[in-house]
Amino acid sequence: MKQYDHRPNKPARNINNARKLLKSYGTIRRLATVNTSHPLHEQAKRDLKCIQAIVGGMEDTQASIINMCYLDGSHKTRQYIADTMGYSRSSYNRFKNRALLAFAESYNNQELLVYK
Repeated sequence: MKQYDHRPNKPARNINNARKLLKSYGTIRRLATVNTSHPLHEQAKRDLKCIQAIVGGMEDTQASIINMCYLDGSHKTRQYIADTMGYSRSSYNRFKNRALLAFAESYNNQELLVYK
């Protein structure tokens, strides 16, 4: 009998799902804090709280990468962030992918994860 492996086996898709969600952080924040009459206001408040809790619980390097890339509202280049953190660009890319995967694994009951 074949055992089912419960671990996500599509890390690139999981990372991409996390990236898509985090790219919409500005919109989520606006809907949650400014546009209280919008039908998605309550969902946006829940999503915002979840994102902030996950990033707040990440290790410092991962949280810094997520904050600088997606949450602080400024548009920084990969090279700028890598230089600021003292990493080569390839090391930065590796750390960023790990941070995105950790985010996907923690987000809202793992709904960003892709299985077979």
